[in-house]
Amino acid sequence: MKKLLLLSLAVAGAASMASADEYKSGGTQRFKEGYNLTIEWASLDCVGSAYRVGMGANNKFFLNETGTNNVHVYGPKGFEKTITMPNYCWVSSTADDAGHVLIRTSEVAWTGSNTAYPGAYKTDDGHKMYVIDSKTDEIIGHVDMKDGIASRGDVLGHIYGNVAEDNWELVLVADGNGQGMDWVCNALDPNTIFEQFPIKVQPPFAGSGAGKISTTGTAQIYGENADGEMLMAVYPNPALGISSSTKGFGNGIMNFVYSYDEEAETSMWHFTGEYIVTPQHASNNGYVIFEIGGKRYIVYTSGENGGTMAPDALAISELRYTDTPISDDEMDKSALVYRLFPATTDAGGFSYKTTSYFTSLNVERVADDPNSVYIYCYTQGAPMIKLKFTAPDGAGVEGVTVEEEGEAEFFNLQGIRVANPEHGVYIMRQGNKATKIIR
Repeated sequence: MKKLLLLSLAVAGAASMASADEYKSGGTQRFKEGYNLTIEWASLDCVGSAYRVGMGANNKFFLNETGTNNVHVYGPKGFEKTITMPNYCWVSSTADDAGHVLIRTSEVAWTGSNTAYPGAYKTDDGHKMYVIDSKTDEIIGHVDMKDGIASRGDVLGHIYGNVAEDNWELVLVADGNGQGMDWVCNALDPNTIFEQFPIKVQPPFAGSGAGKISTTGTAQIYGENADGEMLMAVYPNPALGISSSTKGFGNGIMNFVYSYDEEAETSMWHFTGEYIVTPQHASNNGYVIFEIGGKRYIVYTSGENGGTMAPDALAISELRYTDTPISDDEMDKSALVYRLFPATTDAGGFSYKTTSYFTSLNVERVADDPNSVYIYCYTQGAPMIKLKFTAPDGAGVEGVTVEEEGEAEFFNLQGIRVANPEHGVYIMRQGNKATKIIR
């Protein structure tokens, strides 16, 4: 079977602000008994900095200094060292299950904006994915990323497996129309194989404004189903101001399966028709699906929508599926396990706000504790945060599809509830069933 381990979609944006003497979160809320979430440590060293992305691993954060050859390493006591990269750092980083940090680089320095894809990598830029061992801070190898379309990928999906030993795949989808590219990697062999990779934005996103060419999005290979087929969670094109829970499209992460296609006579990714339930989703692209105690969970950005979001707010939910991206506070909240609330000022506003929208998350196993993981969170202009999450053994609900009946409700393609729909295209929801209708 083809082993697929990473997918990303391209990204854009920027900003930073705020500072403080010490970090104090807005607290946590537990929705189910037996769980625990605590902050191990948080650092304000880079609040207000220009580090666009950063990845946490092995009790450290690795921050790309965009446009230079430097990756700066920070720990609980502050700055530790600078790792000099062979090429210019751009705006992409991620990590695998074995604690390797991957940094995307280019032979061409950061170029700012262009008309098609702001700051995009181009095929002739010599871009490579370098791999750092987070235990030793040494660069252990790279893969070439060639023959692809223009793309970026500020927030990359977590890599399933060990890139130093396993076969893995790097896939980038550059726009909402399904253009994509796929590198099949034999561990760190730079001679990768290039393949085409189609992915389509599904309704109602396609008609809501999120189907336009954009540079936002991320995705993650997260394991296998009962039939041994690989599963992939895809946030195909989250449109800020549209695809959050507060705007009605909070369940926008799509579920894909890698299975055989009889017509094409080959295996390929297929949308299952399921969306992952993510209550209080903040219209941001960072998330990680992980498994502890034999069950799967998802951690993702939480809070308000778009430009009002707080970058230090997270939610953790049981992994559940629904057949619509339309969110419902009452129906969805049963999936919630924990929330980390943002730090607030004395006046009640967010202490940290950003318009970069690129929250990078990583989940790491806790040694000798199968029911706990560390969660690392980094957003430009916000604190670096390391948390510890513990679940009771077997407490999760894996792959639950909610099927409840109820009175029919109607929404326009912007996710706004309509009492008396007429003369247009609408989404009719009844319980957990959603249908596109024309009146």
